[in-house]
Amino acid sequence: MELSILDTTTRAEEGVEFEVRHPKTGEGIGFYLTVKGADSQTYKNALKEAMKKASDKTTQNDIKEQVLVACTVGWRAVNAKGENEPITIDGKEIKFCESSLKEMLKRMPTIRDQGVAFQDGRANFLPIASAS
Repeated sequence: MELSILDTTTRAEEGVEFEVRHPKTGEGIGFYLTVKGADSQTYKNALKEAMKKASDKTTQNDIKEQVLVACTVGWRAVNAKGENEPITIDGKEIKFCESSLKEMLKRMPTIRDQGVAFQDGRANFLPIASAS
């Protein structure tokens, strides 16, 4: 029995892309985040660091957001034709960086929630089955 079919740590450390979905319709919006999973060392280190820095005023969502920021390795957007397009907030183009990511997650908590849920879903980080 080959147990590596259950290895979630490898892809969790590499990061896996997921499409953000509209909270009302459930349809993909063409915006993709690549995140490291809960079984990655990056996630574990970020969680320890967030817990160390936590105060009485720190909420669970604050901690989840800090860990997600540390584990997000990229983003991209595509239009209906599948072509890459710029990512904007209020009409202003934003580039991938920590400050832009933090702003986005604060203003769009649904993205944070989807990112956290994806990170915690071990099935998302299972090896990709090879075609036989």
